Amino acid sequence: MRILLYRALGTFFLGLGFLGLVLPLFPGTVFVLAAAYCFARSSPRLYGWLARHPRFGVYLRNWEERRAMPRGAKVIALVFTALGAAWIFLVVSSPWIQAAVVVGALGLIGILLRIPVY
Repeated sequence: MRILLYRALGTFFLGLGFLGLVLPLFPGTVFVLAAAYCFARSSPRLYGWLARHPRFGVYLRNWEERRAMPRGAKVIALVFTALGAAWIFLVVSSPWIQAAVVVGALGLIGILLRIPVY
């Protein structure tokens, strides 16, 4: 069951990573790394395919070799995390959901700030 969950999440994150190829200012790198994490735990075949992919493989190799992400991708991820959380905060009236979004966004921002850039 755990393997299926990781594969499903990996596929979902990879789909978001593909969107990052075509949508300007969309942080695809973060989602490709999340997909790689999930595939590494569920399917060596899918992980290998992702690592050899002409577009996404570069991000994955840079992460594995340097444990860093491109400066532009980091800035975009930080900006869109903050904007998305602000938008949800303004649109949703439930204080519980607002609090959960703020806590989640602050956690993600904290993680992103710790990642070095190249």
